[in-house]
Amino acid sequence: MDIKDLPLKSELPERIRWFVRLRWFAATGTVLLGLAGRWLIPGLNTTPLFYIGLAILLYNLVFRQLRRWLDARLSIHLQIILDWLALTALCHLTGGVDSPFILFFLLHVVLSSILVSRRECFLQGLLAIVMVNGMTLLEMLGIWPLPDFPAIPVLPHYENPSYLLVFLFSFNAIILFIIYLSTFLVQQLRRREANLLELQDTLQRAYTDVVKMDEAKTRFLRVVSHEIRAPLAASQSLLQVVLEGYAGDVSAKAREMIGRADHRMTQLLEFINELLDLARGSQRMPEEDKNDILVYESISRIVKEMEAKMAEKGLRLSIQIEHPNVIFRGDLQDLERIFHNLLGNAIKYTPEGGEIAVIGTLLPDNFFLFKICDTGIGIPPAELPRVFDEFFRATNAKKELKTGTGLGLSIVKKTVEKYGGRVEVTSDLGTGSCFSVYLPVIALDRLT
Repeated sequence: MDIKDLPLKSELPERIRWFVRLRWFAATGTVLLGLAGRWLIPGLNTTPLFYIGLAILLYNLVFRQLRRWLDARLSIHLQIILDWLALTALCHLTGGVDSPFILFFLLHVVLSSILVSRRECFLQGLLAIVMVNGMTLLEMLGIWPLPDFPAIPVLPHYENPSYLLVFLFSFNAIILFIIYLSTFLVQQLRRREANLLELQDTLQRAYTDVVKMDEAKTRFLRVVSHEIRAPLAASQSLLQVVLEGYAGDVSAKAREMIGRADHRMTQLLEFINELLDLARGSQRMPEEDKNDILVYESISRIVKEMEAKMAEKGLRLSIQIEHPNVIFRGDLQDLERIFHNLLGNAIKYTPEGGEIAVIGTLLPDNFFLFKICDTGIGIPPAELPRVFDEFFRATNAKKELKTGTGLGLSIVKKTVEKYGGRVEVTSDLGTGSCFSVYLPVIALDRLT
């Protein structure tokens, strides 16, 4: 199967339903034409038009009922053939080659190019040509004579074979040209559809590979961090035993070196803990493991933990939580990790005597907007798009504080997105930054 046929095969059932719906209008129009003819021209026999309209309604109903059991390709070809027969009969009853309804053959050819393949459309077009040419020949020979409508003058075209020959040649040429043009355009569209489907499939595979790689990276970080943290913690405990004098007296020089080693191990353990937090931020949480957490209480607890650090730098803190009765469904550690990282960064990068604002607002779509704004060093505009990248630290942040992993904001972003939220940042260099976190919540006062 050629890939360019994929859109046609996948969409054919829906197109058949559309074709059936369109035919209801054609059948109704034929019946209304009979009624209008009888009313406008008294004595005109329009009974055959009623029969054609009813026949179209009948076979359309049959195809509608059998669409689930009848092969789609067979169904569409049978429908087109029956439409050709109905159109031929309608043209014969309304003047043969002079019938205005002969133009509907051209319209139907265009519709066929949408419904079937190019080769099949040419075959159906040839069948239409055979029917129109056959109808004209039978009418001209008197085998299938035109109906006699006394109130409607009949043009003497059937007495002029040259006219009929020119008409049929033109009609056949137009049919074939329309088939060529319409199928060419439709084929181009189908190729593009096929390319889009192929691209979509490629993107889906690439996305699946990226997800698998991310899961593998998360597992690797989790396993390695656990394996490294245990011996490091044990080593640090031994160093602290020595520092506290339980292993006997040590020289001042040795104590200094052991203290420096202990400090470096503390930094390394903090880094490992952040790697574990980063890995946890990518892990989806089952619904049954989620807990109901009051957001206001969690914020208050983190602020209380940070009060001493803010007091050391003389920072002024303002808190404005407009909706305290808001519940977050998730893990308490995840929620507090978000607040802790953002508030911790605000404290670290805000000069002494600066200000920090904590703002909480419930939005109409049941998202809680949590903002932490500071009057700190800000972020360079060129580096703002990378601020949530793993291990990235702004150049001015490195100058302000030599130590830092560059993982805090990555942890915040991954954790927020894990719950279907998002995080944004605005910043002016040298003026301050404002981080906005949008989290889905349950508002207790909106449940009533």
